[in-house]
Amino acid sequence: MSIKVTNCGLPCNPTLRPYPNFNANSDVELLKKAMDGMGTDEAMIIEILGTRTSQQRVEIAEAYKGSYGEDLREKLQGELSGDFGELVDLMFYTIPELKAQLCYDAINGAGTDELALIEVICTSTNSEIEELKKEYAKVCQKHGKAANENSLEKDVVGDTSGYFKRILVALLAAQRHEPTEQQLKDIANRGIDSIIDKKAAEADAQKLYDAGEKRLGTDEETFITILCTRSPWQLIAISKAYEKISKLRLVEAIASETKGDFRRALLTTLLANTNTPMAFAEHLNDGLSGAGTNDDQLMRLIVWRSEVDMKEIKNCYLARYNRDLVDDIKDDTSGDYEKLLVRLLGSQ
Repeated sequence: MSIKVTNCGLPCNPTLRPYPNFNANSDVELLKKAMDGMGTDEAMIIEILGTRTSQQRVEIAEAYKGSYGEDLREKLQGELSGDFGELVDLMFYTIPELKAQLCYDAINGAGTDELALIEVICTSTNSEIEELKKEYAKVCQKHGKAANENSLEKDVVGDTSGYFKRILVALLAAQRHEPTEQQLKDIANRGIDSIIDKKAAEADAQKLYDAGEKRLGTDEETFITILCTRSPWQLIAISKAYEKISKLRLVEAIASETKGDFRRALLTTLLANTNTPMAFAEHLNDGLSGAGTNDDQLMRLIVWRSEVDMKEIKNCYLARYNRDLVDDIKDDTSGDYEKLLVRLLGSQ
C-alpha cells in the first residue's frame, strides 16, 4: 500500500479520516431530528459533520434529499447563522470541489481575494492543478457560464495583474518537474540525494542571486521560472545552495527583493514545495494574527487540510510559534463555530 505524501514528500496525517461504520441514512435521521422541533441541536450537528469526511457529508446530503426531497445545505442554512453557518456550508463540498469554489469566489466576489488564490494555486501539485481546472469549469457551468479547462487561467488573467498574474499563470501551466514513483522509492532506499542534481541546484541558486541581491532591481522572471518548474526536492537543494553564496536564506532574499501579492505567492510556492505543512501553519498564523481574525481563511484552510495533513500542520505551528494551534483557535473564536473548528482539528 502506498503512503500518501504532501508536495515535498512528507507523509499526510489528517485529523479527519473516514468515519468507521458510516451509514448515511442513519446520519440523515439524526440531522433531521437535530433540526426539527423547538430550537436546533447544534451539538448533534457538530458531532456528525465534524467527524465525517467531505465525501461522507456529500453522501449524507444526497441521502437526505432522497428521503425528504429537500436540500440539506439549504435546510441547515435556514437553521444556522454567522460564521458557524458559513463553516457548515463549506463542509458540503468534496476537497476538489472546495478548492475550485474558493477560486471562483475569489475571482467573482466583490474585489479579488488574492490570498485565497495563493493558498489554492501556489500549493497545488501538477495533478491537483489539472483537477482544479476541470472542477473550476464545472463551478462556472453551475453558475450559468460557458466554461472549459482554460477558464480558470482566463479568469485569473482577467482579474489579476503584473508579476502576480504571471506566477499564477505559470503555476496553472502545471510544468513542475515532479518525481516518478520509482524516484520516490529510491528516496526511501537511498536517500534524497539519489534524485537531486546538485550542480543544477548550485547553478539555479546563482541565477537567483544574480537576479535579485546582486543587481539593482529584480529579475522577477528568473524567480518565477525556477520556483514554478523545479521539483520540490530540487528546490530544497537550491535553498541550501543559496545559503552558501549569500548571507541571506532564499526566503529572506525573496522577501527583501519582492513585494505585495507577488512576494506572498513566491514565498508560498517555495515553502509549499519544501515544507508543505509549514506553509499552511504560517497561513493559519496570519489568519489568527493582526487586527481581527480572518475567519474566511481559517475556515477554508481547516476544512481543506483536516483531511490532508493537519496533524503535521499542528506540529509545525507549535514548532514555529511555540503555541498550540487548537488553543489559539479557542482564543480567537467562540460558540458553536469554535467547537466545530476544534472538532475538525481532532480535539474537543
